[in-house]
Amino acid sequence: DQGFEHGPREFLEHPEGGNFEYILDIAKEGRFTGLVLHAGLAEKYAGEIADSRVPLILKLNGRSELFTEEDPFSPQLYSVEDAITLGAVAVERSLSKASVAI
Repeated sequence: DQGFEHGPREFLEHPEGGNFEYILDIAKEGRFTGLVLHAGLAEKYAGEIADSRVPLILKLNGRSELFTEEDPFSPQLYSVEDAITLGAVAVERSLSKASVAI
Protein backbone atom coordinates (compact mmCIF):
# COMPACT_ATOMS: atom_id res chain seq x y z
CA ASP A 1 0.00 0.00 0.00
CA GLN A 2 3.03 2.29 0.07
CA GLY A 3 2.53 3.48 -3.50
CA PHE A 4 -1.09 4.32 -2.74
CA GLU A 5 -0.41 6.14 0.50
CA HIS A 6 2.96 7.76 -0.20
CA GLY A 7 2.95 8.06 -3.96
CA PRO A 8 5.60 7.11 -6.50
CA ARG A 9 8.46 8.77 -4.60
CA GLU A 10 8.58 5.60 -2.49
CA PHE A 11 10.06 3.85 -5.52
CA LEU A 12 12.63 6.43 -6.65
CA GLU A 13 15.54 4.83 -4.79
CA HIS A 14 14.39 1.26 -5.49
CA PRO A 15 12.18 1.27 -8.60
CA GLU A 16 11.75 -2.50 -8.44
CA GLY A 17 9.57 -1.88 -5.37
CA GLY A 18 6.89 -0.58 -7.72
CA ASN A 19 6.84 -3.90 -9.59
CA PHE A 20 4.22 -6.18 -8.05
CA GLU A 21 5.76 -9.35 -9.48
CA TYR A 22 9.03 -8.46 -7.72
CA ILE A 23 7.21 -7.95 -4.40
CA LEU A 24 5.29 -11.20 -4.80
CA ASP A 25 8.54 -13.07 -5.54
CA ILE A 26 10.03 -11.72 -2.30
CA ALA A 27 6.94 -12.83 -0.40
CA LYS A 28 7.11 -16.33 -1.92
CA GLU A 29 10.86 -16.76 -1.47
CA GLY A 30 10.74 -15.38 2.07
CA ARG A 31 7.80 -17.62 2.93
CA PHE A 32 5.84 -14.62 4.16
CA THR A 33 2.71 -15.32 6.15
CA GLY A 34 0.72 -12.61 4.41
CA LEU A 35 0.71 -9.81 1.87
CA VAL A 36 -1.24 -6.62 2.67
CA LEU A 37 -2.83 -5.02 -0.40
CA HIS A 38 -5.56 -2.64 -1.42
CA ALA A 39 -8.31 -4.16 -3.55
CA GLY A 40 -7.03 -2.83 -6.87
CA LEU A 41 -3.80 -4.83 -6.78
CA ALA A 42 -5.57 -7.80 -5.22
CA GLU A 43 -8.03 -7.83 -8.14
CA LYS A 44 -5.42 -7.25 -10.82
CA TYR A 45 -3.12 -10.00 -9.57
CA ALA A 46 -5.71 -12.42 -8.15
CA GLY A 47 -4.41 -15.36 -10.17
CA GLU A 48 -0.77 -14.76 -9.29
CA ILE A 49 -1.61 -14.32 -5.61
CA ALA A 50 -3.62 -17.55 -5.56
CA ASP A 51 -0.82 -19.44 -7.34
CA SER A 52 1.77 -18.04 -4.92
CA ARG A 53 -0.02 -19.42 -1.89
CA VAL A 54 0.95 -16.24 0.00
CA PRO A 55 -2.13 -15.32 2.06
CA LEU A 56 -3.86 -12.10 1.05
CA ILE A 57 -4.68 -9.52 3.72
CA LEU A 58 -6.95 -6.76 2.41
CA LYS A 59 -6.28 -3.26 3.71
CA LEU A 60 -9.67 -1.69 4.34
CA ASN A 61 -8.70 1.96 4.54
CA GLY A 62 -6.11 4.34 3.22
CA ARG A 63 -5.02 7.91 2.85
CA SER A 64 -2.76 9.83 0.54
CA GLU A 65 -0.37 12.71 0.93
CA LEU A 66 -3.14 15.00 -0.28
CA PHE A 67 -4.10 15.17 3.39
CA THR A 68 -1.81 16.84 5.90
CA GLU A 69 -0.33 15.16 8.97
CA GLU A 70 -2.71 17.26 11.05
CA ASP A 71 -5.65 15.69 9.23
CA PRO A 72 -5.60 11.98 10.04
CA PHE A 73 -8.57 11.22 7.76
CA SER A 74 -8.15 7.69 6.43
CA PRO A 75 -11.48 6.62 4.96
CA GLN A 76 -12.71 3.08 4.73
CA LEU A 77 -12.39 2.06 1.10
CA TYR A 78 -13.37 -1.60 1.24
CA SER A 79 -15.48 -3.90 3.37
CA VAL A 80 -15.04 -7.30 4.96
CA GLU A 81 -17.38 -8.57 2.25
CA ASP A 82 -14.91 -7.26 -0.36
CA ALA A 83 -12.14 -9.15 1.43
CA ILE A 84 -14.14 -12.37 1.35
CA THR A 85 -14.90 -11.91 -2.35
CA LEU A 86 -11.18 -11.40 -3.07
CA GLY A 87 -10.22 -14.50 -1.08
CA ALA A 88 -8.44 -12.63 1.71
CA VAL A 89 -7.65 -14.55 4.89
CA ALA A 90 -7.70 -11.39 7.02
CA VAL A 91 -8.26 -7.64 6.91
CA GLU A 92 -6.15 -4.75 8.13
CA ARG A 93 -7.12 -1.23 9.13
CA SER A 94 -4.57 1.44 9.94
CA LEU A 95 -5.19 3.80 12.81
CA SER A 96 -3.49 7.12 13.37
CA LYS A 97 -2.65 8.21 16.87
CA ALA A 98 -4.32 11.49 15.91
CA SER A 99 -7.57 9.75 14.94
CA VAL A 100 -10.52 10.50 17.17
CA ALA A 101 -12.99 8.15 15.53
CA ILE A 102 -12.99 5.20 13.21
